[in-house]
Amino acid sequence: MKYSSLLARAMLSFCAVHLSYAQAASVDTPAPFKKENIYGVWSKNIFADASIVQGAYKTIYIAGMAAEDPITGKIAHLGDFSAQCKMSYDKIRKVLQAQGGDMGDIVNMTSYVTDARNIKTYLECQKESLGTAPLPPNTFVNVSQLAWPGMMVEVQVTAVIPLKNTDQ
Repeated sequence: MKYSSLLARAMLSFCAVHLSYAQAASVDTPAPFKKENIYGVWSKNIFADASIVQGAYKTIYIAGMAAEDPITGKIAHLGDFSAQCKMSYDKIRKVLQAQGGDMGDIVNMTSYVTDARNIKTYLECQKESLGTAPLPPNTFVNVSQLAWPGMMVEVQVTAVIPLKNTDQ
């Protein structure tokens, strides 16, 4: 009985020391973390085009990209779903390249369209835009309207880039 009591006290002391060390370590050594929003010229007071989160990797949250002209915000390619889709993906590619990434770094995608009958055209556009990059998880949503009249498609993505590929 005496031996088990002594062993229990020793284990309790060890656990108390171990727990206090574990708690102190998690508080004293936080992982580096940085968040930055990227804004477009015309949209800077409306929404961010992307949000960059860095830790052991850089996570890029790209807002829905559509056929808004990057300078004026006017909708380009009115009535041309294919051209609007291509413009959306081109804008995504530019954001990724500016952050040291490419289309292969996309880990999630949400696509919004105003007419689901364009799904075949969308899938062709997506495949062409991604090239040899793997298809990421994608949610395809049909909506009655997008942010601005004339918009037919909008694509939102999240990408993750290992820091070794970036300037940090």
